[in-house]
Amino acid sequence: MEYVILNNGVKMPMVGLGSHMIPNDQMSKVIAMAYEVGYRKIDSAWLYGNEEFIGKALKENDIPREEMFITSKLNINNLYWRGYHQTLPNIRIRSVKKAFEESCKRLGTDYLDLYLLHWPSPGYEKQWEDVVKLYEAGRVKAIGVSSFLPKHLERLASISSIVPVVNQFELNPINSQVDETLYNQSKGIQVEAYASFGTTKKNENASLEILGHETILTIAEAHKKTPSQIVLRWTVQRGVTVIPRSKSREHLAENLDIFDFELTEEEMKAIYAMNRNRYSRGNPHIE
Repeated sequence: MEYVILNNGVKMPMVGLGSHMIPNDQMSKVIAMAYEVGYRKIDSAWLYGNEEFIGKALKENDIPREEMFITSKLNINNLYWRGYHQTLPNIRIRSVKKAFEESCKRLGTDYLDLYLLHWPSPGYEKQWEDVVKLYEAGRVKAIGVSSFLPKHLERLASISSIVPVVNQFELNPINSQVDETLYNQSKGIQVEAYASFGTTKKNENASLEILGHETILTIAEAHKKTPSQIVLRWTVQRGVTVIPRSKSREHLAENLDIFDFELTEEEMKAIYAMNRNRYSRGNPHIE
């Protein structure tokens, strides 16, 4: 397993297991397989509704807590209740600290390796200040954000001296995020890609569009690798970490086996040329 060193000195695996949309009744089996083939990082979030099942899976499979890098995320919907009408005021139902403690309890741990703000929702500045307090208290080893644009990061820099260690956002060949990636890297923020293959419930054709693209297929044949390995290699070769999701042992192992080859400069450029600046999930530019 390859690792990156975050801007606060924490060591994080380059490849992790994305848990979003893994059926809860399959979670224990999937995590057991992932651990056996070499995964040491798992990505979760309150919004996914699976923290409890991840915690049970780690316990049922006797996976040592200290061997796993566990990420979860804070969502504004876990802090406020809007009621049934948008005209009603937001009602605070829990603090950031309480939300964090509840996530830890569900995951069966007394600390997290990485805690992210899930979206640049209104009030993210105050949420960041509260997450910083958790970091300074030693409850979480590293803190970061998800789907934050440069303008959001600049706002955080104006109110806090603590720089996010990670910015996790959608990144794949049809949404290559070149400028955003370079901006984050210039600030010492590790970029982590989600939706590496573009697969979502909203856009079921995205993965076929990427993995079945002639460019990807040609490069895969040249390297005797699978299309998904080419996409992941293109991503990590940019210095970006990945959290692909899979439920099969074969694909879990395949997604880790991307460090024994390199793409040429021409191959990298060919994949960049697939870009359409198209989001398959939420678009932070318009939401």
